[in-house]
Amino acid sequence: MGRVGFERMRTAVGVVALMFGTIGCQKNWHQHSHEFLEPYANGNFTAAVKAVQDVTKNGVAHDKTILTLEEATILRAAGKVQESDNAFANADVLIGDYEQWPTVRLTEEAAVALTTVRNVNYRGYMSDIVMLNCFRALNAMELGQHDKARAMLFRAGFAQKDIAAKYQAQLAKAEADLDAKKKSKDYDANQTLTAKGDGGLNVTERIERDSGLTALAPYSDYLGPFADYLQGVYFLNVGSGTSDLNFARTGLRRALGMLGENDYISQDLAEADRSLQGGGEARPALTYVFFETGQAPFREQVQIALPLFLIGNQVPSVVIAFPILQEQGNYVRGLAVRAGGGTFQTEVVCDVDRVVKQEFKNNLSQTITRMVIAAVTKAAIDAAAQQAVKNQDASIQLITALAMFAYQATMNQADLRTWRTLPKQFQVARVPTPSDRALTLQLADGSGSIPIVIPDDGSVHVVYVKSVRSGIAPTVRVFRLK
Repeated sequence: MGRVGFERMRTAVGVVALMFGTIGCQKNWHQHSHEFLEPYANGNFTAAVKAVQDVTKNGVAHDKTILTLEEATILRAAGKVQESDNAFANADVLIGDYEQWPTVRLTEEAAVALTTVRNVNYRGYMSDIVMLNCFRALNAMELGQHDKARAMLFRAGFAQKDIAAKYQAQLAKAEADLDAKKKSKDYDANQTLTAKGDGGLNVTERIERDSGLTALAPYSDYLGPFADYLQGVYFLNVGSGTSDLNFARTGLRRALGMLGENDYISQDLAEADRSLQGGGEARPALTYVFFETGQAPFREQVQIALPLFLIGNQVPSVVIAFPILQEQGNYVRGLAVRAGGGTFQTEVVCDVDRVVKQEFKNNLSQTITRMVIAAVTKAAIDAAAQQAVKNQDASIQLITALAMFAYQATMNQADLRTWRTLPKQFQVARVPTPSDRALTLQLADGSGSIPIVIPDDGSVHVVYVKSVRSGIAPTVRVFRLK
């Protein structure tokens, strides 16, 4: 028993030393994301670009994907559309082949148990892959690269519909793999997971409550309407022939089915139906106002005391760090567009909070089980180490106890990585372009009006408005779609 305890302690100390020795002066998302998130939240996109590029350039390997996604969206917010697309392309390469896209590899599970989940490679969530391709499609539209926009929309659809089933199967397999690890000769994690605590709730129920998941109304397991809506708008306005019109109608129907109602999508869908029935008329000039508002939920670390059940040892409880989701409420609720004597109020086409929350919920069981197994593994190492030195000098016992305490405290960290620069919502207004081509934008926070003149260089235009939070001036860009 003494030798086993010594070997476990030496392994744990070695892992910690290796981790800190290899990170060196590299930057990571958890410690350094504030360097770009703070200027981003204040609308200082120039400073945010400089900061995120520095952090990404010097970032640790396991954070490269999430840092590159943040870099791409901040570049896009700054109006650097081509650079944004280049960064999204880099993130796409880091995520890898969608057909082979993994969740957590089995080779990393042992490292999680001994170190921290923050060292697991971030490969992106399902929603990350869909949104990456949506943004690349928007970038291509703005750059006038219509073949590329088409390709990105097909990729977003493929991710959303085809690999979602594969992802579900992988989650089920990962659940089964973790179930097999819930009990070993050293511990019984299942008793910890089912133990009732605050308010008669187990740990999963408590995190669901604190993350606002108990009343969640998802679009579906892995779907959000934005990719389908973009497909509908693009193929309706830029496509040619019956095949593209069918793509448009399919996307608009799916988006409307998830949203329940949206007058602007209904108008586009009616137009697609008329065109497919051979009744298409000459279309008046049209302007779509896309409104990207707010910031997506962030993860916050909470510490929950749970009982541990170690075989042959009495360990009453341990405090374990878990992530919870927190919404960001300071955002502009809507946008009114005045044009041609009429007023058009934006409507939601995708509530990103709902998408992120549903995926968080889908992965929650794995997240919690992984953290509990890691905690009981470390506690077992601690117990074995204490047993190994119980007959040693008091100073040796003290050093061992301090080393094990430092080891567990350092490794007890929740994974808070999530794509923070995503918006809270996407909204849209569909506006007939007036003869004077003049629009006025009025934000719901009362921060003033923004006059816009639509160029006379096409029949369909997009006004893209981005607001990070209430009280911060939005950015506005106009580009021709057709």
